[in-house]
Amino acid sequence: MSGGPFLEAKVGVISTIDPQQTFLKLVGEEHLDGDFVESTNGWLWEHWGLVGVHLCLLEPPQFISAKNNPDVAKALIHVIGYESAEDFIRHQEMIAAGDFDDRAGFNCCFPTIHDPSQAPSNKHTGIIISCMAPFNLNGGNEQWVRYKFKEETAWKLINKLARYAPNITENVVRDLYVSTPKDIANKFLDMGGGSIKQGQYHPLQMGYLRPNEYCSTHRSPIKNLYMGGETLAVETDVSKEEDTMAMAQKTVEKFGKIDILINNASIYYGLESKPLEYLTVDEWDRSYDVNVKGSWLSIKAVPPHMKNAGKGCIINISSGTWLVGIPMLLHYATSKAAILGMVRCVSREFGGFGIRINAITPGFVMTEASKSIKGTPPETFDVIKAQTALGRNESEDDVVGTAVFLASEDAAFITGQNIAVDGGWHLY
Repeated sequence: MSGGPFLEAKVGVISTIDPQQTFLKLVGEEHLDGDFVESTNGWLWEHWGLVGVHLCLLEPPQFISAKNNPDVAKALIHVIGYESAEDFIRHQEMIAAGDFDDRAGFNCCFPTIHDPSQAPSNKHTGIIISCMAPFNLNGGNEQWVRYKFKEETAWKLINKLARYAPNITENVVRDLYVSTPKDIANKFLDMGGGSIKQGQYHPLQMGYLRPNEYCSTHRSPIKNLYMGGETLAVETDVSKEEDTMAMAQKTVEKFGKIDILINNASIYYGLESKPLEYLTVDEWDRSYDVNVKGSWLSIKAVPPHMKNAGKGCIINISSGTWLVGIPMLLHYATSKAAILGMVRCVSREFGGFGIRINAITPGFVMTEASKSIKGTPPETFDVIKAQTALGRNESEDDVVGTAVFLASEDAAFITGQNIAVDGGWHLY
């Protein structure tokens, strides 16, 4: 990386910060193609961010409008300050001019109206959830991090709220916390300019062009450097049902749903190539516990969530060892052959719920795990290369495209199938 530090990884590096920082600041323009640099430099950020104010209140708001309609007080979200379309337009003009004043409208809510447990007895909380504000203020955006300015900004919004709920005064506001567009940019490295959407929703920055045509599938022009989104790591032993169930539940709690499951966990690294009469029961059971039972338990954990959505995609990673009939790896090859039977049965069972399942069968991929198999002759990769129609060894990158395709809407009518991705090592 620029400046001296470097990152090392066996498989790849995933960046979850924006392309400008990832490529221009960390990788360096000198290592990139000119067209890619121009595209990355052209990324547009929003010119606005959000001001948020969290309130500790001694009593709930008493809205004027609730006198004629008591249900107003029970609303989940209140929109304040926009009595007409012109008010919203004036707010946008304020942002464009780099100002922040009482033209601003906002959304707010009062959670303890619905869940009193969030505050001490008879006390309340309030949140001005989102008030659009310019990142670049007249006088400089550093104002956004100055305590006095933030407090003044908060009271501008609170005073506007008081026009609708007159009891919200200094005597009722016990304490407050303010977050500004500058705070957002400082806290979240991929939200440049306080841009909560990580860049403008511009026609040339949407769909396949987000963040650009080079990185929209998460791969990048730099080999083994990928663009990632928000992640969740859940330590899981897939051979234990309680672990796989917890993995699915935590995923849903974090992201709200499960769209895709890829069963890639496998007992492979450190395998020992040996005649079947020398295989131990423990070696056999361990392969099947993870490669077969683990895939089944992972699949078993996701249907309730995918069925609710009416769609889902499951991809099982098999192996070309069973297609070719590799000797001395019976425990591994047969466990991977079982994956295909699982795929076909599950495709029939889940198809009516819109859930698709397919398998990918790679060849002999050149990985550290493949090289770690004990008893494998050193010339193995050269022999397989000679047997492969494309005349080269397979890498991890060769499998990625097929997985992306199967997970996409382009494969919406494909299920119960196996796709061999082996460069023509095995032809059938």
